[in-house]
Amino acid sequence: MWYNIPEIVLRSALKHGVNPNDALYVTERPIVTLVMEEEPLKILHLGISPEGIPLEVVTIRTSRGDAVIHAMRMRTKYVKLLEGGGR
Repeated sequence: MWYNIPEIVLRSALKHGVNPNDALYVTERPIVTLVMEEEPLKILHLGISPEGIPLEVVTIRTSRGDAVIHAMRMRTKYVKLLEGGGR
């Protein structure tokens, strides 16, 4: 499945201290991508930043394109998902 690469990073998405370039990197190179909602399209991207930090990044489809609305260090439940342990 192909998704647009977001170009918009909302300021509120960075409240957990994630570098916007790292958030965009994960959306471009996710390990796992999950659709959270269909309308509007909301996607969870799980991946590793260039510095090796596991991140969870959420994007949403807007009239201006896809936007990053959430970015933070990956929570344990998602680390377990990546490791094959489920939610």
